[in-house]
Amino acid sequence: MRGLAILLLLGSMVVMGYWYFGSQPRHLATLTQKLVTPEGVDEWGDPKKAEWQEVFEPGLDLYGGVAGGMLAIGGILFFVSRRRDRRINADV
Repeated sequence: MRGLAILLLLGSMVVMGYWYFGSQPRHLATLTQKLVTPEGVDEWGDPKKAEWQEVFEPGLDLYGGVAGGMLAIGGILFFVSRRRDRRINADV
């Protein structure tokens, strides 16, 4: 149980590390649309209009929730295994 707890604690650090160092650009909130401005002009010489495109770029709201859940479960498992070990050692 302690091994699983440590694995979850390290996993939460990996998730937050990926958000901070690996995902570029770092967003606080998940993007579902992005404003894209095409270059060039249309057939009448006017600049092309910006359009919204559907994207999915996860942000801190998702990464933080996953990491927080892993951290909470790992902390509880670590605490429970530590109490169980103390109780077993006290009986011996």
